[in-house]
Amino acid sequence: MMGNSLQRLQNKVAIVSGSTSGIGEATAKLLAAEGAKVVVVGRRRENGERIVDFINSQGGEAIFVQTDMTDEEKIINLVDCTLERFGQIDILINNAGRIIEKPFIELTTSDWDEFVALDAYSYFRAMQLVLPHMEKRSSGNIVNVTSLAAVSVMPTHALYSFVKAGINHMSKVVALSMPEKASG
Repeated sequence: MMGNSLQRLQNKVAIVSGSTSGIGEATAKLLAAEGAKVVVVGRRRENGERIVDFINSQGGEAIFVQTDMTDEEKIINLVDCTLERFGQIDILINNAGRIIEKPFIELTTSDWDEFVALDAYSYFRAMQLVLPHMEKRSSGNIVNVTSLAAVSVMPTHALYSFVKAGINHMSKVVALSMPEKASG
C-alpha cells in the first residue's frame, strides 16, 4: 500500500475536483495514501493521467475523469462515471478554482461570469449531485476548499474574496439543512 498511512479511508470513494495540480493534486494523493479510491478531476488530461499513474503505482486505486466543472453535463457525467466505476461516493472535495487579480473597478461582467461559474457554481452543483447518494447511505463528507480571502480582503482579489466567503456560508447552510444521522 501507499506509504506508512493508517488506511483510515479504506473502502471509501473520493472525488477531488481541480486535482490535476496544486492543493487538489496533494489532496488526491493523500486520500489515496489513506486507502480511498480516488477520482482525479480536471481539464488537463496529461496531468490527470500522471497523477492517476502515480497513485496506482503506489498501490492505490484512481481514475481520471476529464471535466470542465463549469459545465452541467460534465459534472453529471463525473458523478455517473464515479458511480459506474466504484458504486458509491463517500467524499467530495470541491477544490476547482482560479484567481482573477484586478481592482474591483476593473472587473468585467465576463470576469464575473467565468469566475462564479468555476469557483461557486461548480461547488453548488457538485454538492447537489452527490448529496442524494450520500443521504441514501447515511454517510458522506464534503469539503469545500476556500481561502483566508473569505475573511481577510485583499484589494486586487475582490471576486475571489466574495466567492470564497459565499462558499463558506453555503457550506454552513447545507450542513445545517442536512438531517442528523440517527444514533443508535
